[in-house]
Amino acid sequence: MIRNDPDTTVRHMQTFLGGHTADEVRAHYDTFIAPHFTTDGQADLTVGAAAITAVAAELGVPATVTAAEFYRTAATTP
Repeated sequence: MIRNDPDTTVRHMQTFLGGHTADEVRAHYDTFIAPHFTTDGQADLTVGAAAITAVAAELGVPATVTAAEFYRTAATTP
């Protein structure tokens, strides 16, 4: 949904970015959200790994989780 239906994603984002115009939310989506997901809607694990490493370094803590562990990449059954 994130990449294949950007209009729905933007509408959802606007519900929690309520002070922003639709154009501002779309610009945020285009810049900060869409580039970090594959075309099938999965998180880009390379980008995720870099983000986890960067945040851990900024906080001064070890990166103890991998992107594959953090981002669900397959459906789970109950």
